Order: sequence, then structure tokens, then C-alpha cells
Amino acid sequence: VRGAITFANDKFCAISGYTREELLGQNHRLLNSGVHPREFFTDLYRTITRGHTWHGEICNRTKEGRLYWMTATIVPFPDPDGKPHTYIAIRSDITKRKLAEQELLQAKEAAEVATRAKSSFLAVMSHEIRTPMNGVIGMSGLLLKTELTPKQRHYAETVHASGEALLALINDILDFSKIE
Repeated sequence: VRGAITFANDKFCAISGYTREELLGQNHRLLNSGVHPREFFTDLYRTITRGHTWHGEICNRTKEGRLYWMTATIVPFPDPDGKPHTYIAIRSDITKRKLAEQELLQAKEAAEVATRAKSSFLAVMSHEIRTPMNGVIGMSGLLLKTELTPKQRHYAETVHASGEALLALINDILDFSKIE
């Protein structure tokens, strides 16, 4: 039978969840996870039917339906005419590594979302805080150009200087937040 499993070691049985008796004679597609596109298998089969060794990572499905990842080397063995006749697959379970990679990718994506949210917040806050402060500074500056009593001038100068100091502080805080 083309693609039939002719040997399965104990480790492969343990990983796949199938007994040796359930595997032997079955088509290797029994383990197909549905994760890989058709082109993946086209490339794999093209490589081994030409007599070349294929190396890669492949996702399979256990008897219970759980996905597991393997790094695989598939070596073709030729018949007397030199055409590939049988194949041996040497595999190592890399499921834990793949799960860790997936978790790392999800954490990275979450961090990027948080960074974009922070940047958006800072842009809004920058506008929302700086705009009224510029209004206070501008209006107090205009007020200082009018005739005022000494007491009024002192108040207006205090408002103007305080506004400039507060705007400088706000700028420093927002700039520091952007650097972080």
C-alpha cells in the first residue's frame, strides 16, 4: 500500500497515542493535522520522490485529536533501479518548544498592543493638557500687555510664570513617558 506505515517504534506510539498494531499498514495520512497547506506536502513529496532527503517541522494529530509538532528528516531508500522505494522518517518531538514560541509570540503581540495604546494615550493627553495650558499662558501674556494695577500685574505674572513652569513639567513628563 502506497504511504503505508511499516514500522513504528515505542516512542512514536507513545507520542501519537496509537498502538503499533493500529499504525502498521495504515497510510501515514492517518496522522495529518490539517495545519499545513497542500503546497507543504507537495514540496515534501517532490523532494523525497526525487531521491533527496527532506528536513523540516511537521504538525501531526494524535489518536485523541491533540496536535503535536515534530522535527523530521525523511530519507528515501532506492530500489535496484535507483528509484525511491521506501522511506524512513527520523523525528523528534518539539511540541514544548513550539508551544513556548507561540506563548512568546502572543506575549510580544500583547506588548505591542499595550505600547500602541500607551502611545495613543500620550498623544491624546499631550494635546488635552498642553492646549489649555497654552491658553492660560497666552491669555495671561495678553493680560500683562494691558494696564494693570501693581497687585493685578503681580497676580498675572504669577499666573503666567506658573503656567510656563507647569507646561515645562508636563512636557518633561510626557517626553519621559514616550522614551520609556
